Amino acid sequence: MSLLDHLQKTYEAPTCYSQSQLWTIISNHYQKLGPESWDQQVPYTVTNTVSTARYHAEAILRHADPKSSYAIIDYGAGIGQHGYLLAKQLSTLCEKHDNSLQQFTIYLAEISEDCITHWAQSENIQHFMQTGLIKPLKLSGDWIQDITRISQLPHQQHCLIASYLLDSMPFEAYCYTQKQGLSITCARKHLTPSFSGPLSALHLHNKPLPKEPLHPLAKHYQHLPRYTIPSMAITFCQT
Repeated sequence: MSLLDHLQKTYEAPTCYSQSQLWTIISNHYQKLGPESWDQQVPYTVTNTVSTARYHAEAILRHADPKSSYAIIDYGAGIGQHGYLLAKQLSTLCEKHDNSLQQFTIYLAEISEDCITHWAQSENIQHFMQTGLIKPLKLSGDWIQDITRISQLPHQQHCLIASYLLDSMPFEAYCYTQKQGLSITCARKHLTPSFSGPLSALHLHNKPLPKEPLHPLAKHYQHLPRYTIPSMAITFCQT
């Protein structure tokens, strides 16, 4: 292997965080690993707990019109643990309060084929699939197309749970009123021509972007470590 293969090359020049190719790289990495992502410390402890599922189930029951069919979309359902716990909690609460469980359908929505296969092999999730409470929903990865499809599900009411849609990373969005950007470098051997290496091979660098009129929300970010989300996630929420 040539020494040139180890030289650091710029993969992406300084770019606004929300528009960085880093999001695409992470998405491709996740689709490749599927359920194995959780073996590499995907942060899911908070959202995949009994207490969170119970809170969601209670909120849904307060919101639901008992005379209408109700779709619950677990967007980015991952290994399906939250969907399973939600199905259990909803079943228990409906029985306790004499509500009809039949009006509810929980859609586990995912982009990863491996995760969908994992659900089908899970004895716990299989039970609720057989009763019709849980249904799988394959996402395309085009968020606007997916939310349009979700809005056309044959139900009168909808609840979208998007725990991972708004996954974020800390950074200083503004420093002394100067917008910060993200640049990415990696070894030449991982450029073929797009990035093909492991995430650990990426080197991220903050760098001020050219001066431009500040966004109206900029004042909330000055001098404070904040978080960013992909610009497509913002468009998704607005849609």
